[in-house]
Amino acid sequence: MPSPIGHSLAGLSIGMAYALPKGASFRDLGVSMYRRRGILLASIALANLPDIDYLPGLFAGDFNAYHHHYSHTLGWLVLVSLGIWMIWKSFNSSITFRHFSFIFIATGSHLILDFFTRNTSYPYGIMLFWPFSNEHYLSGNPLFWNPQKSDWGEVFQWYNVQVMIMDAVYTSAMIGMVLLYKRYTSPARPVI
Repeated sequence: MPSPIGHSLAGLSIGMAYALPKGASFRDLGVSMYRRRGILLASIALANLPDIDYLPGLFAGDFNAYHHHYSHTLGWLVLVSLGIWMIWKSFNSSITFRHFSFIFIATGSHLILDFFTRNTSYPYGIMLFWPFSNEHYLSGNPLFWNPQKSDWGEVFQWYNVQVMIMDAVYTSAMIGMVLLYKRYTSPARPVI
């Protein structure tokens, strides 16, 4: 429900929290971001992954036809995170549960942002607890605006530019908080 800008920046902030060192100068954080760009790009992709449900709607002529169904649920999130983690682990035996947590949180950020977005089209909210419930959930206090996106004509309008600007403002604050945390938190000392 937030724009891809909002989901991408939220995913980037999660990737930065996961991959950047603590106690580094801002310059060194920038260097680390460049060196860890693969994991940062992966976190952006993971944060947008639940919107894969737009593809069938694109072919049906209504972008929202299948949106907010199974790919916006905890059940889907667990299955996809496990699948990605197992594939990653098959290529690298040093992959641990910490890596699964990263995948789960980065992908799950999408559901959190969608939960806190104003929703103006049916079905309202997301089927958060599927497969245990088909009920849709939505926050009563939305933080994000809902872009208009039922077809290509709605996608390219001034209102959606405003939505992207607001999404960038909110989620850039998350990036700023992560950078400040990483800069001013001492690195963990080894346990003796």
